[in-house]
Amino acid sequence: MSRTPFAPAVSGMTLIEILVVLLIAGLVASIALPRLDRVVEGTRLRGEREQILEALSSLPYEAYVQGQEIHLAGQAPGIDLPKGWVLEVEPPMTYRLNGLCTGGRLSLVRPDGGREVYEVAPPVCKPRLIGSGN
Repeated sequence: MSRTPFAPAVSGMTLIEILVVLLIAGLVASIALPRLDRVVEGTRLRGEREQILEALSSLPYEAYVQGQEIHLAGQAPGIDLPKGWVLEVEPPMTYRLNGLCTGGRLSLVRPDGGREVYEVAPPVCKPRLIGSGN
């Protein structure tokens, strides 16, 4: 009489192993998810800032196309800002018909209260970050 070989053991995970994996996944999620909100908010603010800087960079062209000077003073009327942003201009700046500007400083105040200061140097008028803070 011949003996049959033992059947191979069924491989798989035990309930304890599955629970340990779920516990580790829960711990990782509890650490990562609160930070995810800050990452999303930071990305949104960077996108809005880039949109504002693009609008400012296009002002020389807008003055040329419209055939009239564009004046920025105080809290910069005429620039469409996202909700919560404030643009302060000091000293007042003028974008001339030929696309050149008088230069000055711009302060962008973010919705979270942080401030970024840009220098706009004539004649090219491209904003350049010179300082930031919260």
